[in-house]
Amino acid sequence: MRRSLDLGKPVTLDRIDTIADSLGAPMARQYSFELCRAHLDDVVLVDDDAMAAGAALMQSEAKLAVEPAASATAAAMFGPLRQRLQGKNICLVVCGANIDTLNYAKLIERGQRHLPSLVG
Repeated sequence: MRRSLDLGKPVTLDRIDTIADSLGAPMARQYSFELCRAHLDDVVLVDDDAMAAGAALMQSEAKLAVEPAASATAAAMFGPLRQRLQGKNICLVVCGANIDTLNYAKLIERGQRHLPSLVG
């Protein structure tokens, strides 16, 4: 969606490479694109390491076991949105726990390695 908004029209991606598979839609549809264009102020990007760190943070601080897509909100809050959100009351929408135990353990291990760079 970010690329579609940047280009002003829905686009199809050649490849998707992210641990957040539910956020990696291969294309933007016209209806979704129009809704986003009309109602979003901004779309921020976070990388896989930040999402892993967000999952580790959510596990350690809130005891929430989340998949990478659900941790994207925490990654954005502590990453590209940190300055804009400082001093404000905010709410994170966290949904999705579609991850198995083995992959969750790997995600948290990766996230713990990258947590210092997220919360700085």
